[in-house]
Amino acid sequence: MNKESENFDTPLPGVIVSEIEAAKLIIRLLLRFRKTDPAKVSSNIPTACVLDGMLDDQVLTRRKFKERLKVYVFVEGAGIVFVATPQEIINYLSARQPWEDYDICLFDENMEWCIGLTHNGQVIVAGSL
Repeated sequence: MNKESENFDTPLPGVIVSEIEAAKLIIRLLLRFRKTDPAKVSSNIPTACVLDGMLDDQVLTRRKFKERLKVYVFVEGAGIVFVATPQEIINYLSARQPWEDYDICLFDENMEWCIGLTHNGQVIVAGSL
């Protein structure tokens, strides 16, 4: 287990990206998908909760997601970005404990789509997956 994932009861899947790469990815992610008006939506509301997309709790079971070679994962509250296979992500999500209800954004390297997994169980898909 690496240092960044020590605070997680369920080990994070895949590989944690470097802080420099993570910072670049987070900026791109927020610019592309966090389209809320700061005057109307507090900045402390997680990105996964404010995605402009469709609710779709089956997206992780679909072939278009499962066929990806890699998916980036942003655990917003911890400021961690890691890269994993879709199956590693699915396994992690099914193994984590109920109190591990982090707001998570899954996205591709081209920022074509983002899947928001919210702390209250919603799955929001923005962009074209």
